[in-house]
Formats: sequence, structure tokens, C-alpha cells
Amino acid sequence: MRARGYQVEHEVPYHPASNGVVAERAIGVLTNIVRAMLHHSGLPKFLWAEAFSTTTYVHTRTPTRALDGLIPHEVLYSTKTSPTCVPSARPIVEPAEKLRKLDNRARMCFFVGYKYSGGGYRVCDPEKKAIVEYRDVAFFEDGLPSPPLPSSPMPSNDNDEAAV
Repeated sequence: MRARGYQVEHEVPYHPASNGVVAERAIGVLTNIVRAMLHHSGLPKFLWAEAFSTTTYVHTRTPTRALDGLIPHEVLYSTKTSPTCVPSARPIVEPAEKLRKLDNRARMCFFVGYKYSGGGYRVCDPEKKAIVEYRDVAFFEDGLPSPPLPSSPMPSNDNDEAAV
């Protein structure tokens, strides 16, 4: 490796300072936001990765003093972004699968984030016991009861749905 110009530096394992000052500060800020978001929403802690992804999504689309009030996502990709808000409500989603005449036309889920490729939302569907992506979602701030949450983590599978 030295012949190719690489230099091996040994670090203390599992020590946050190894990330560097800026990265450690960013991780700390994002972790505090995730903790507050999970506490406020009442979602279980096993959804921490979804919350972290959503927090990062929103954080990179928020103006920052380090860039003189510019938005990091706009600076990096030279594009305009639309204002982003994190719904705190329970979404109602319309199932994409074929329904029978008397089946429910919608179901109540929990908002957990934004679709990775854009144009949709990721929701925790307690009926399917999975994290699924939907495009057509209606958010209701008040007046709807909360659906029961799954009590155990939902391991992921190959088609981007997590089943219990």
C-alpha cells in the first residue's frame, strides 16, 4: 500500500472523535433532532434509521449560516428546492393493490419519511407490518385515532418493504 502512496493511520475503535470535528458536530445535531422527532411522534425507537434519513433530508434543505443563508442541497446540485416540512400527522393512504368491492379504500399509517428517489412518502403501515412507499397520501392533523404500532422491529427484505 505504501508503494501506491497510501499511509496507514491507526485510530481508536468506536471513538466519535475519529470522525473529525465537523462530522462529529453534524452527527450530534442530527441525533438530537432524531431523538426529539421520535419522542414527539410517539414512534418506536426501532424506526430510528427512518427518522435519521428524514432528518438528514430536511436538514440539507434548510438554510445555513455556514453558506451565508443558502441551502446546502441547492449549492451542491445547482437546483432550486421546494420548501420542506415534516408532517406530524397520521397519513391516510390509498392501497395500490387491486381491491375487491367491499374492501377498505384507504388505511391509516404513520409518516416516517420521504421516498428515496423523490415523489412520494415512506409510511409505517401497521396492517401490513411494513415500511412502504406511497405517492398519494392525505395528512390529517386532528380528529383521527392512531393505528396500533407494531411492537417489534421490521427487518427489511429485497423489495424495499420491511415485514415482521
